[in-house]
Parts: sequence; structure tokens; C-alpha cells
Amino acid sequence: MCSLSLSFYLYLSFTHSLLFPPFDLLDFLSCLTLLFSLPPRVACAAVRTHFSVVAVSYLIVILCNAYIFVWCLAAYGAIDAYNDSVSTDEDSSADDEDDSDPSASWGVLFFFLSLSLYWGSEVLKNISHVTTAGTIATWWYNDQSVTSAVSGSFCRATTSSLGSIAFGSLIVAFLQVLEDMARKGERDGNVLACIARCLIQCFKNVAEYFNRWAFV
Repeated sequence: MCSLSLSFYLYLSFTHSLLFPPFDLLDFLSCLTLLFSLPPRVACAAVRTHFSVVAVSYLIVILCNAYIFVWCLAAYGAIDAYNDSVSTDEDSSADDEDDSDPSASWGVLFFFLSLSLYWGSEVLKNISHVTTAGTIATWWYNDQSVTSAVSGSFCRATTSSLGSIAFGSLIVAFLQVLEDMARKGERDGNVLACIARCLIQCFKNVAEYFNRWAFV
């Protein structure tokens, strides 16, 4: 059981290296072990008792992949429409003087496209986190007798807790976009962008830490 969870976590870590942060099945169990001095076998026993929490995590992975696919289609359409509008503006500016800067429009487009990508992936990641946390808490405080712990936790994560998850995820996604923009400036040799990236990264880490425990 532990080896299955470990392989699942490694897969999610690989996915994180591509696009979005890892999910929190083993991460949350390790936090429980550290905070409450639970031996690893107890944490694994919780997952073994409610094994369907792993299925929920795999479901979130599928939804994330589907979301990224839809996002790619939307981004392609938005960028294609932007290029068409820029071409039209260049043709019209040949006759009329126009001081509009197309790079500003591209910056706005890049910001909102990146924000939508990070926000969606953060929301799905945190739904998985809240579901896992609720399942383990139900197992721990109800003498392991509740059989609907996973479904109940997933329902709460996608209904009554969804607003908090969406808001907290929006903060992290916003900071992530700012960090990406600062990193681009850093690559261009901007010293202020380097300082800004360090500060934004600190704020983002703090927001992620508080989100981890505020949701549960």
C-alpha cells in the first residue's frame, strides 16, 4: 500500500515539474506523522482503511489533464485572435498614425492566460488536499468506523469549502504569475526584477503554507 502511494506521489511530482504543484496525499500524511508523532504504519493504515481516497486523487489528475487540454485550446484561440488583431492594426496604422503599443496588449493577455492556468490547477490540487485531510481526520476522530469518509470529504471540498479553496488558490495563482513575470525580467538582466522575484516567492510560500492548514 505504501509503495503504491509512493509511486503515485512520484508521478504527481513529475507532473509538477511540467506545469503545476504536486498533490498532497503523502505530503499530508507526512505532516500528520510529524505533528502528532504518528508512526508511518498508522498513516498508511488510514489510507488502507479508506483506499478510495487514492481513486479520488487519480480522478483529480485526470481532471487536471483535461483542464490543461481545454486551456491549451483556449490559449491557442486567444493568441491566434490576438495575432489577427495586431495584423489588422498594423495595416490600418499604415494610413493613420497610431501610437498604441501591442506589447501592452500581449502583456495583459499573457497575465490572464497564466492566471487561469495556475488558478485552475491550484483549485484542483487543493480539492485533493482537502479531501485527503477530511478523510484522515474522520478516520482518526471517529474510531475508524465511518465508511463514507471519502465521499463526505469530497462533497465538502466541492461544495461548502469550495469558495475558500477558490479564493486561497487565486491568491497563490496571482503571486505565481507575478513571479513568472519577475523571472522574465530577471533573465533580461533587470536587478529590480530579481529582488521582486525573491519577495514574491516569499509571499507565495507563506500563502501556500497558510492555505495548507486554513482549508482543513
